Amino acid sequence: MGTGEFKELAVVINNNGEGSNLDTIFLGDRVAINFLEIKDNKIIIEMLTHDIYDPYCCPSKKLKVIYKLVGNKLEKVSSPPLE
Repeated sequence: MGTGEFKELAVVINNNGEGSNLDTIFLGDRVAINFLEIKDNKIIIEMLTHDIYDPYCCPSKKLKVIYKLVGNKLEKVSSPPLE
């Protein structure tokens, strides 16, 4: 039995009334999602992730991650740190 809390980003489309998963990306263990937006065919996520000395309970590193769908696969566009 573990204490992990794994977060993933999944792209699901409507396939004749049925949900169909195109792709899934692992975001991290015990990260905190603060903001998620789909804009201009990109998925923008602002989250807290773990800095080098952070305990697993308390991520403190602000991160912005941008993905886009290329074909049926998620591709990371960038991940600039936030101030």
